Amino acid sequence: KGLAFIKVENGEWKSPIVKFFSDAEKAELTKRLNIENGDIVFFAAAPWERACAILGRTRLETAQLLVKRGIDTDLFAPVPGEQKALRACYGLDEKFTLLYVGRVSLDKSLGFLARVYRELVDSGEEVNLVIAGDGPMLEELQRTLQDYPRVRFTGRVDEKVLPLLYSLADLFVFPSTMDTFGMAVLEAQACGLPALVTSVGGPQEVILPGETGFVLPADRDRGQ
Repeated sequence: KGLAFIKVENGEWKSPIVKFFSDAEKAELTKRLNIENGDIVFFAAAPWERACAILGRTRLETAQLLVKRGIDTDLFAPVPGEQKALRACYGLDEKFTLLYVGRVSLDKSLGFLARVYRELVDSGEEVNLVIAGDGPMLEELQRTLQDYPRVRFTGRVDEKVLPLLYSLADLFVFPSTMDTFGMAVLEAQACGLPALVTSVGGPQEVILPGETGFVLPADRDRGQ
């Protein structure tokens, strides 16, 4: 999981992701990128994104190369036995707690997250929501959720504080359908927090469904 690649030898693709592309798509991609024999083209995860997030290409003589992204597991690790105290720091009780960490912007589908959260609470569920991050949508989201007292906005958080946030929550929610990877999804899992992601984009590639998280179908056109 991480960076996917294609290797071209004698006009043929030599790659584990070849099955995700039709012959027509391979021909178009080869032409558009001017791919030549011996080239390796890197993609940021999710090959079915049809190469919309191509990072670049490098000529290498090796037949295969896979570069993986990683995180500091000394930093991102569970903080056991402190969940109650950590929640108290944010004025939260012991109810089920959702957490989002990342840029607060429209492309992260946070409007959809807010809509789902309001529906949950309006139906009688007692659920906390913590949104950590900053961005152009922050004020709008704060107005949207201002009547929901179980919501907390932390603003931008120092990296060293993130493991504490991951450890206070019950579920990490990442509704974006635009991300090609989703580093926060890895961080959450490293801290023992299961992640809920969509079926579109790269984050689904960095979880083990049913073990470290869950994948839900997404409709990108409808933003949900």
